[in-house]
Amino acid sequence: MKRIRWYVILCAILIVLFIAFNLIHYTVFRDSNFLLLWNLTNLAFLPVSVLFVSIILEELLSIREKRARLEKLNIVIGIFFSNYGTKLLNKLIAVDKNISSVKSAMLVNAKWSKRDFVDEKKSLKNYSSSLSISVDEMNDVSVALKEKEDSLLRLLENPYLSEHAQFTELLRALLHLREEFACREDLSKCPVSDFNHIVQDINRVYLLLIPQWLDYMRYLKENYAYLFSLAMRRNPFDPKADIIII
Repeated sequence: MKRIRWYVILCAILIVLFIAFNLIHYTVFRDSNFLLLWNLTNLAFLPVSVLFVSIILEELLSIREKRARLEKLNIVIGIFFSNYGTKLLNKLIAVDKNISSVKSAMLVNAKWSKRDFVDEKKSLKNYSSSLSISVDEMNDVSVALKEKEDSLLRLLENPYLSEHAQFTELLRALLHLREEFACREDLSKCPVSDFNHIVQDINRVYLLLIPQWLDYMRYLKENYAYLFSLAMRRNPFDPKADIIII
């Protein structure tokens, strides 16, 4: 209501100023024909002005705002991978019997172009993982998820999350997996059918995590070379990756 009232006041002020300037012009120059011609000329350009301001300029500002929101969201994604995502990816890669089929293709480096990232992400859509995970390894995932539950919930509450459907889906899958774990007191007592169900939930997280990691690597390469360098020295797909620079 206050905003509408402010708009009404602003419109009234602008109209008064328009009338006042026209009166001043007529008082000084006494040329009503020129004044009428000038106002009609401005009126003729009004549709173009509206087009530029309301459509073109507004669209440019919208694009700029969206980029700013995505930048903030990528900071959030970076925190996720630093605190939890990369470690989880390491755990799951280690128990994936089919990882050799994509491992060499995921050795991201500074020579990769945008096309390389796009092509590799497309190829991942056909990837079929095969997780061979023990009860102890599953318990490790459960404990890690429990420790990070609060931070995952805070990430899900981020107002910029709507800009990134893929990352949102990953967080939902992680929280669903956490809920599955929370409903079971002892994973070692689960029947095979129930154990396999949890493995499927883990696999869902895994298949969402891999392309999200690839997207994040592309973002770092295009924007932050020093962060990309560190990420490559922690590449979970590279068995020779070493944080120490020799």
